[in-house]
Amino acid sequence: MTILAVDNEEIALEGLCRTIRSAIPEAKLYSAPDPEKAFLIAAKERPDIVFLDIEMPGMDGLTLAKKIKEQVEPRTNIIFTTGYNEYIAEAFTKLRVSGYLLKPITEDMILNEIENLRYPAEIRGSRRVRVRTFGSFEVFIKDKPVFFHYSKTRELCAYLIDHGGTCRIAELQENLWEEKDGSGDHRSYLQNLISD
Repeated sequence: MTILAVDNEEIALEGLCRTIRSAIPEAKLYSAPDPEKAFLIAAKERPDIVFLDIEMPGMDGLTLAKKIKEQVEPRTNIIFTTGYNEYIAEAFTKLRVSGYLLKPITEDMILNEIENLRYPAEIRGSRRVRVRTFGSFEVFIKDKPVFFHYSKTRELCAYLIDHGGTCRIAELQENLWEEKDGSGDHRSYLQNLISD
């Protein structure tokens, strides 16, 4: 996910960027202190989301939002971050923005807007856990393969994924070793697999 933060007030822009980084550390974040520079960044980077102040000298945020939607990408999620509420109607009815936040902006406010985007965007890197089931069963955390100490741990992981992550210990033992008569007691080994 690529994000552009725009605010002509340096302290406000720094605070907004800090809050965005805290809320969405995986996002690629750009910032601009003026609308002209913001438009150039938007044209080059094509952000999924633009957090945008409204009252700025020169080109205001409403004009910049319209320009980005018309000349860069109509499905850009614009989220206004402003101290003024009188632009809400125009923002939603004319510009079809994704959100409107009144300053001061908090991490919870940003996360709420991200979850309710008009045009959902994938947070690259947010898929912290990825499982590949075709070919060989592999689990990746942040795109790095997980090393299992025991081959049975792979089976345990696959079984838990298939069953929604919950099941009884007896069920695990029965299915991992396929012993219906209970002749083998693998509880200790199973605990090692669970720890692994």
